[in-house]
Amino acid sequence: MGSTPTMMVRGGPPTQSELTTTAPRLAVEENLCSTERFLDEPVLGDCSGVLIDDDLVLTAGHCVTASNACTWKWVFNYYRPSAGTYATISEDDFFACDEIVLRSSPPAPDFAIIRLDRPATPRFTPARVAYGRQAFVTGHEVALIGSPSGLPLKIVSEGVITGGAANDNPSTSLDAMHGNSGSAVYSRNGYTVVGVLHSANGGDDYDPNGTCNVLASWVHAESDFLAMPVILNTLCSKPGFQSDRLCTPLRWHMDGVSPTGVITGGAFDRRNLAHALPIIAVFGAPLEILGGVQVSVTANLPNPSVIRRFGITGDHGFSLTVPAQFHDGLPHPVYFYTVDPVAGTLSGMAGSPIQATVNVPAVVNAAIRGFGDKCLDASWATPVVNGIEIQQWTCLSGAVNQRWTLHPDGSIQGFGGKCLDAAWADPVPNGNKVQIWDCTGGVNQKWTLNPDGSIQGFGGKCLDANWVASLPVPNGNKVQLWDCTGGVNQKWNLYGQSQ
Repeated sequence: MGSTPTMMVRGGPPTQSELTTTAPRLAVEENLCSTERFLDEPVLGDCSGVLIDDDLVLTAGHCVTASNACTWKWVFNYYRPSAGTYATISEDDFFACDEIVLRSSPPAPDFAIIRLDRPATPRFTPARVAYGRQAFVTGHEVALIGSPSGLPLKIVSEGVITGGAANDNPSTSLDAMHGNSGSAVYSRNGYTVVGVLHSANGGDDYDPNGTCNVLASWVHAESDFLAMPVILNTLCSKPGFQSDRLCTPLRWHMDGVSPTGVITGGAFDRRNLAHALPIIAVFGAPLEILGGVQVSVTANLPNPSVIRRFGITGDHGFSLTVPAQFHDGLPHPVYFYTVDPVAGTLSGMAGSPIQATVNVPAVVNAAIRGFGDKCLDASWATPVVNGIEIQQWTCLSGAVNQRWTLHPDGSIQGFGGKCLDAAWADPVPNGNKVQIWDCTGGVNQKWTLNPDGSIQGFGGKCLDANWVASLPVPNGNKVQLWDCTGGVNQKWNLYGQSQ
């Protein structure tokens, strides 16, 4: 509703009194029988429209004639939020026409673009328009929003494309009446505006039924609309006209960044949907500043969200992985670029940079090898109980009591699903016991892998293999906490795989 104004002839916004009682009512204006719907609603509109840019309204060309060029007003919030009420319409919802940007009417394509006397944004949000013909398939579900018979806005949600899908004026099964001219026709797969309604096949909206009138049977038959790509191509080729929202040739959309660091999205050239755009992502710094890390891909993958969002056809998706050095849990800027195939120039993508945050990945099923080439080992026990001591032992392939998973929260999970745990003490002494225990999330179960190979834990002390003056290090060598010394008995290497 927030993108749909109604064309009216008036000097100011409708008052609550007019909406509820004093404005002309449908029952009287059309001499309706008491069996008809919406009898007591006001009849204030003449045509419908849709906001497609900050200050631009799209409507049917035959709604705007040379004689009434900019005398009509455009009124938002003309609707009923519930059966017993009307939305309040203020001066902020009432717009005059500043200029007719573009207009054509039958037998030419039937549409007009009206510039309002001021921007309607951010109070109202422009509808997303379809840049292609994704909806132009017989049977595709479509919807309509407008002011039939001049009534407050009505939604017709159960229509389909019935014919003409291959041309620029498809037919639909949407119910449409006088006042719906200029209504936006929406694809129900993505809710982009696929065109503007300009005609309905039939006669009068109401037929005689004795001494009063009823809704004509033809209203439920067929209505036609002009395709949005025709409108955009005409508008965007008009000399001097500019609109970043509507006419920027290179469009893109980002779906998001997955927890594992995969960025997905889509990009296309609205002038030539057959062309696959190259995508250059630069992590950490823009191209003009040294130090960024570049990843290049092509936007040629299937991506249904891009098809729905932009109303296009074809494969225009891309997928790229955040480089490993940026998997640190911190936000990093990502700058996106493509090459304009017409100009041959590098172009930054609107809305870039984005921020990508990827957590440190978990290391799964890893062996932790240390002093004397021996592995971190939980003493074997069945069942696995709290308090089992940690020791060093000869590294054994497949030994489940030597396999550890390092989680992004700093916990290290091992044998029997229990966590590497420093016995609780305050203060933490040198020689403090290291064991496995039920995972609690406590500070005595948090560990930090430092670049120098040390593993730092509770009380700031390091995971330490008991010093042995002469090698080999014996099986069963004690593992404990100790002040961090940088010694070889506090160096550990991981052998495993990342998620």
